[in-house]
Amino acid sequence: MKETNGERVTVASIVATCQAKPYGWSMPATLTQLARMASLGRVTLTLDSNRLKRTEVAAALRNTQRQSSTIVSVQQQYTAGQTRALRNFHRDFFDDAASPRDAGDIAKACAEGFATLAGTLEARIDTDRYPFTAALAPIVTTLKDYATKPEKWLVEDLPGHATGLLDTKDLTIDPIVSFFAGPRSGSSTPLPPR
Repeated sequence: MKETNGERVTVASIVATCQAKPYGWSMPATLTQLARMASLGRVTLTLDSNRLKRTEVAAALRNTQRQSSTIVSVQQQYTAGQTRALRNFHRDFFDDAASPRDAGDIAKACAEGFATLAGTLEARIDTDRYPFTAALAPIVTTLKDYATKPEKWLVEDLPGHATGLLDTKDLTIDPIVSFFAGPRSGSSTPLPPR
């Protein structure tokens, strides 16, 4: 595909290439093959920076006005072990038992979860009133960084950071979040010494 040269490959460009000589494929035949490859997980379709779900692919391919903005990319193939490791991390870190099944969908859910958690924790940083919230600043920076990582990094490299992230969650994030959810969050009474 042309994406190796840095060019965006769209549905419209694929249809145009396949209709030209020497191929001579009709538009419906080309769209059928694209739909088949998408359903098999060989390619992904992206519209307005949102990865299309398999249930949305047919409607996107039929919409000829959006074909020039629907990007086609070769689906990265991940092993079952990589997918399982990322799903386990997602379940444990975000306390979400209903993790998606596809590695790409899990990676997207992780990135969205990191961004949401970073925003929530950033709003809790109040070092004047609660000095212990200063511990959240480097965590927020890390979560924001992970939220912007590409899918390939999230699937292949994030599980290597899982132990550290889960320890951070258990030792820092969860105690602070539970403090703010508890009755002491509204009072200015200092915590008792340990």
